[in-house]
Amino acid sequence: MAISKIGSSGLNLTDSLALTGTTPSLTIGDAGAEDTKIVFDGNAQDYRIGLDDGTDTLEIGLGSAHGTTAHIIADAAGIIRTPLQSSFRAYASGATTLTDGAAVKLLFASESYDTNADYTTGTSRFTAPVDGRYLFNVGIMGFDNLGTTDNKYIFANLYVNNSQQTMIHRMNLDAGNDWADEYDTYSINASAIIKLDADDYVEVFIQQNTGADIGMNFGAQYVYFAGELLG
Repeated sequence: MAISKIGSSGLNLTDSLALTGTTPSLTIGDAGAEDTKIVFDGNAQDYRIGLDDGTDTLEIGLGSAHGTTAHIIADAAGIIRTPLQSSFRAYASGATTLTDGAAVKLLFASESYDTNADYTTGTSRFTAPVDGRYLFNVGIMGFDNLGTTDNKYIFANLYVNNSQQTMIHRMNLDAGNDWADEYDTYSINASAIIKLDADDYVEVFIQQNTGADIGMNFGAQYVYFAGELLG
């Protein structure tokens, strides 16, 4: 190991540093009220890992300064947060008519939150930023004007790249029962985990053949589409 500099800015090594032995330990800091960290000085990006003394958390993030662009934060209680992880919740801010016998794309034109800006209100679609497994949740509530055709269905699908991927919920009546007699409202709440590639996009479609066009409620508490990257 060669030491090229020791000073106020730190210790610069021109070779690798090895801590050998059965119980090696490296201590950074002396219990003072100050941030401590290791900075990885990269060509395109710098990263850091260390103690943010201001919040008493262990922080891994982009750049050399604690408190900015934190990717992983762990506190003294063992709670780990990933504040920049892709996550969104959108909801319908206007009513939609579900046409009898047709696959109708649901419009979620307003957002409760969108952490990584991966959801687009204009197209009501989520676009995966990276390859990974994503959890999605859909909630839908509709009302009256249900048709009188028996032995029919209402079901919800997640579409990936404009192709049906996963049926997340289905309501079906047996022969001899019709929707108007059985229900004055309908409700769907379902989840699915889907493996996506980067730039795959996800949308929600409803299809029904109750014998009539039926209405759908709207509002953040009734009709929503949410998701997040699991890993």
